[in-house]
Amino acid sequence: MIARVVSSLYNRTKMTANDLERTKFLGDIADILQPLGYTLHEEQPHISGERAHMSRTKMVLMGTDPKGNTVVIKASKHPLGIKEIRQEKVARDVLAQLSFAVDELLQAEELFFEERGGFLFFVTAYIPQDEIFVTRPLEEQFFLALRAFEAQETFHATTYAHSKEIKKHFAVYTPATYISSFKKFIEEIEAEHKDTTLSSYLARAYELLSSEVVTLERYGNFLTHTDFVPHNMRVHKRAIYALDLTSVHFGNKYEGWARFLNYMVAHNPQLERTLVNYLETNRPDEYLNLRLMRLYKLGFLLSYYARLLPNTMGNHREITLLRIALWTRVLGALLDDTTVPEEVIETYTTSRNSLRTEEEKARQRDFAVT
Repeated sequence: MIARVVSSLYNRTKMTANDLERTKFLGDIADILQPLGYTLHEEQPHISGERAHMSRTKMVLMGTDPKGNTVVIKASKHPLGIKEIRQEKVARDVLAQLSFAVDELLQAEELFFEERGGFLFFVTAYIPQDEIFVTRPLEEQFFLALRAFEAQETFHATTYAHSKEIKKHFAVYTPATYISSFKKFIEEIEAEHKDTTLSSYLARAYELLSSEVVTLERYGNFLTHTDFVPHNMRVHKRAIYALDLTSVHFGNKYEGWARFLNYMVAHNPQLERTLVNYLETNRPDEYLNLRLMRLYKLGFLLSYYARLLPNTMGNHREITLLRIALWTRVLGALLDDTTVPEEVIETYTTSRNSLRTEEEKARQRDFAVT
């Protein structure tokens, strides 16, 4: 089995130095886990396809436990990856005990957490789902998402004692954090991708964020999962389980909403508009703050893809450029408080899918419509 896993990865990829290192680590991990009764699946969707470029410090692997149950195995021997795994463990433990929270984030059961052979391992149960989020009826998607965000909103540090409690374990983002981070995003984008239209949009967004410190302050000190999108959640028995708690911190109430809504622009525009309309109708005073956070998260996303460009080639580079072009359009639309035309999204989706490998299309089926 170990040999087949390594051979499968080798045969599916054009081996670069990073690929060779990752393949060696995969074999080492399999050897360490085998005496504990854990085996790796031959197919590893989280380190294949486009994810192969994003898993250099930490591996997220699928496997089987001694009882034959499917499990998720996170492993790393890289200092940054080990730090991420430890952060997730702390986040899970602390969120279960916070004195001021009135709800809970549903999480997969923890099975194993230990350092072995230079690797830190964190194994959790696999959450099955009979249907992926974005193929469920619109009404069900709406209420699932709303319930998940409302659960996060109950983790609100409203007193000095609360703030002192969370600062021991979590990063806390203030308006100054968001504004200074956005300025850094601009610098990172312009270092790798020259585009006058994008530069103009980024300057406008930075000016708007900087002028609305009071608005940003009003909705601070909330728990937010900053990457709450379908590949970081599982739906089981009409409940959403949050994955990847390394993306959790305390900050603006709508940072998680913003990431989710921006994602849905490209994957389910109808849900995006339904949630936005709900907020405009039921929380009109909070709509500006949501827009500010959506601008911030687009800066983050554009910076991520701009920094990724030097490490991409061929079709993957073309896909990355398509994404930068799309999110540039979305940024402009948000600045004008309008929507992106449907044909723009359709053209992007068609072009992106034509460039994807069959392996990547198969990987996407676990959480998105391809």
